[in-house]
Amino acid sequence: MGTVGLWRITEGMPQRLSTAAVELEAHLEEWIERDPSLLASGLEVVGRQVQVAAGRIDLLAIDPQGRWVVIEIKRGVTERETLAQAIDYAACIAALSGEEIAARVEAYGPRRGGRAIRDVLADRGLDIDDLGDREVIVYLVGTGRSDGLERMTDFLRGRFDVPIVTVSFDVFQTPGGERVLVRELDEQEAPQVSRSRPRLTVDDILGRIVTAGFEAEVEAIRQEAGALGLTARPYKQSVMYAPERDLRRCLFTVYIPKSKDDGFWAYVAQEAFAEFFDVTAERTLEVFPDDWNQLDGQTDGFFDRIRSLVQPAGNAISDTVLGAPAAEPRGVPAE
Repeated sequence: MGTVGLWRITEGMPQRLSTAAVELEAHLEEWIERDPSLLASGLEVVGRQVQVAAGRIDLLAIDPQGRWVVIEIKRGVTERETLAQAIDYAACIAALSGEEIAARVEAYGPRRGGRAIRDVLADRGLDIDDLGDREVIVYLVGTGRSDGLERMTDFLRGRFDVPIVTVSFDVFQTPGGERVLVRELDEQEAPQVSRSRPRLTVDDILGRIVTAGFEAEVEAIRQEAGALGLTARPYKQSVMYAPERDLRRCLFTVYIPKSKDDGFWAYVAQEAFAEFFDVTAERTLEVFPDDWNQLDGQTDGFFDRIRSLVQPAGNAISDTVLGAPAAEPRGVPAE
């Protein structure tokens, strides 16, 4: 990996920023725990220093698609040995029973004022006992990565569909003393399921949502997402909708309800819209102040909002829609 440079444009000329004297490695684990969007939108950390047979996992999270995320943080350049350790951790998570995982992480969320693992999974249509089809993805985090690591990750992802993401951080300082955190993310197209079992299709997942009693909503999603040029990608219990420019990035994800009474929900990756469409991050948060949105009986309003972000010039959203009360997130009890 080459050296990252950062320049500030002043008076029409670029001025290179210097690296900041900050112990970045010492802070990364705490920063990511507090704000996992430093790695990816929609991650929810469910454990820190989680003990498994292979050792202690720095951070364990769940992503919007319901995959378990092993986050291994290296104090310095990420080497090949880090990859081997992280894959061993992922193998442990894949093999543990649901109750064994729960015993290791159950207290983490409530202790920090957050949610228990069972509630996090329930949002994504999953259960702690879903062992056989448990999907695990690996994030390797450091302040650089070795050539050997890049060769190995490229080989494992390209030849064997192993989902691995490497992330490098650095800190720069402006002449005024302001510090800037820079992230370099290396990921490739990852599979939705292992080659050892049949691949899920979008129709498989949407069909199960119809079976749960939401036929009208599914038909609206098919039509509206198609009209907006969004690409659907299936996961074990969800369908993710991505922009055509980057099929790895989530705009929103819909989940299979366990029953009609559970309601039909979507997770919206609020910050992603500003990256791919002509809309500001502030406008996105105005349109979607909550990342969890109820869809049953409300798909028209939901897609009014999506359309106003994807095609903002010709689709102003009404104050009535913006003023609609937000639905309570799934799995979070009313106060």
